[in-house]
Amino acid sequence: MAQRHYKSVLVVGAGALGSRVIPMLAEGEFDRIGIADGDVVTKKNQISQPAYAPVDTSKVVHKSDFISYVLSSKYPAKEFVSYPFYIGEERAKSAVRDYDMVIDLTDNLQTRLVLNSACSMLSKPIVFASIDENEGFFYTSSDGFACYNCIYRNSIGSPKEGCDSSIIKPTDAFLKGLVNAVTRMARGDSSQNGHLNYTSFVNGSRMEINVAKDKACEICSVHNYSSVPVSKFIQICGSGIKVSLQKNIDLNAVEGRLSGYSIQSDNEYMLAHLDRKSVLISAKGDLLFTGYTRQEAESLLVSLLG
Repeated sequence: MAQRHYKSVLVVGAGALGSRVIPMLAEGEFDRIGIADGDVVTKKNQISQPAYAPVDTSKVVHKSDFISYVLSSKYPAKEFVSYPFYIGEERAKSAVRDYDMVIDLTDNLQTRLVLNSACSMLSKPIVFASIDENEGFFYTSSDGFACYNCIYRNSIGSPKEGCDSSIIKPTDAFLKGLVNAVTRMARGDSSQNGHLNYTSFVNGSRMEINVAKDKACEICSVHNYSSVPVSKFIQICGSGIKVSLQKNIDLNAVEGRLSGYSIQSDNEYMLAHLDRKSVLISAKGDLLFTGYTRQEAESLLVSLLG
């Protein structure tokens, strides 16, 4: 029986890793690439993510919108779809359903668990990858193999929150290894599934770990998908604190609750400044707090929701 050839892929995360990997995928065999990321381009991004160097940061420009535009111009025969928001449970299900496979290039554990759950439920193959400090890793999974929750539920210690934890450039060998793994999976090759691959950016050493399927896993074995905490989440990162409400926001109502703030707004976004603090609010329910502690962000979020 001929192997299935996947032609469409949803990539979640267009940061330090995604901004390098997505153009490499565009050069390959995929006809349709979805790009999901709720982040906007900042001056700090342009240091560690040179793909965004041409962006005018005085304007609100989503990473997913910019990359989609650039690649659409370069590869007019292919389709690039932008999803300029953070992925949560409901968004994950609807987005994943439209693609043959998924690549998670985020650094957010909750997003990974949500995508893992959606892909398991819909029988979609998925690749997880990230870079952190001096190393990178990727893991491929599909039906019958250990899912990401199998790894997480048996891990010791607690995962740290954060994004842009390092501005180190991933090595070419790591990027090529990751793209090669994705390409092989797209061609129906399952030989790498269930293998966790680590690469050191310091000395180039590599390590591969075979991950055994957990028979008690709530996702790929027990299929209790509601066991993963979803919906609203707050993630602390280098550019601020991110929140996804997974529902639309009435910006006019929110503006009335921001007493004392200097406000710029249009139909889609509101940027509110107070002293050295600011909050960028999307009508789609995504917020980015800059200059706030987590407690302050949570307190302001409660007041904004009324």
